[in-house]
Amino acid sequence: MGKRNKEENTTKKIVLNTILTLILLALIILIIIYIINKNASKTESNLLDNIQIIDESENTDEEKPEKIQQLEELQKENSDIKAYIEIEGTNISYPVLQASDNNN
Repeated sequence: MGKRNKEENTTKKIVLNTILTLILLALIILIIIYIINKNASKTESNLLDNIQIIDESENTDEEKPEKIQQLEELQKENSDIKAYIEIEGTNISYPVLQASDNNN
């Protein structure tokens, strides 16, 4: 009977150690996810702080920023162009189109 009790105790220890290890790994994963989400929201906040909207109605022709003038030139070529999006530090620099039917 003594040998059987030792085997049972060893098995219980292995199961307990496995459970504790899994709990520890789950906690580490949760902490990593929290840190990643926290950093992502900071990045998103920084991007939102850098948005610049230029309202063409606020300026006379002489005061219009160069970007508005460029947008107006593009609109002469294609009336579906409604805006222009450009993100500094990236390759994103495109006109934004709006058609009469945007479902397709």
